[in-house]
Amino acid sequence: MFIQKLMKSLLPAADQYFLSLSQCRKGLSSLSELRNQFQQLPGGSVDLTKDEKSGIATVVISNPGRKNAFTGKMMADFYDCVTDLEKWEDGKCVILAGADGAFCSGGDLQTVQANLQNGGGMCELMQNATSRLFNLPLVSVAAIDGHALGGGAELATACDFRIMKPKAKIGFVQVKLNIAPGWGGCTRLVKLLGRTKALRLLSSGMVMDSETAYRIGFVNDIIEEDGDIVELGKQWLLGNCIGNAAATRVLKQMVIAGSQLGEEESLKHERQLFCKVWGGESHREALSMNKKHN
Repeated sequence: MFIQKLMKSLLPAADQYFLSLSQCRKGLSSLSELRNQFQQLPGGSVDLTKDEKSGIATVVISNPGRKNAFTGKMMADFYDCVTDLEKWEDGKCVILAGADGAFCSGGDLQTVQANLQNGGGMCELMQNATSRLFNLPLVSVAAIDGHALGGGAELATACDFRIMKPKAKIGFVQVKLNIAPGWGGCTRLVKLLGRTKALRLLSSGMVMDSETAYRIGFVNDIIEEDGDIVELGKQWLLGNCIGNAAATRVLKQMVIAGSQLGEEESLKHERQLFCKVWGGESHREALSMNKKHN
């Protein structure tokens, strides 16, 4: 009887929730159509560079004068960068960084104003792009200089690792505008830090310094050296991602399987991936050079 009464009391709220969700999704187009729609909102760029020799790509967020806030065009650029990286079979790592001493301050005000009736479209496009970045067979690092706020903090969660300069700041400040994360950051933050820590960061809107972010486990390293954040990111990757492209890509795919699949299915996937590198030319070469003990 109690359960029945409880369910009846929740029905109006549930109906309103699904109505709101339906309104949010009303008029949503295919991803390619959404990409083309947002491409029309100008300003800034997200630029991809691939180094074939090192196997390290860089994705640089650039919107000078606006602390690299994301315009619609930049959302389309970011979507295109991830699509390009999905096709890069010889790559092993990717660095996500901002230009001119900032990471990203979230959504550009003009783009936000233009999409007050199309939040669902923006959400769908950016969730797709950030999720695909997160699941690339490339080891990724967000190299944070300056501020990473709102959507910028969400972008940082789409990478495997996060490094920060000592004076950098990061915060999920969406609640200060009476909204919530919409680029997939909440889902990834909960998996990264757990329910309680994630909720505190989200509900308080606190902006963390590098020491706090490191202490709670959001950031993996604080980079003390001076210099360009992209170059520092490359050096960090070279020290923490030592395998060739084939081995690195297999390791990343194994980790994805272990985190997303059941044990039996993950073990099956692991066996298949293992056989891609075992006994190969690079494996034999490493054995001949006794690299395991060097």
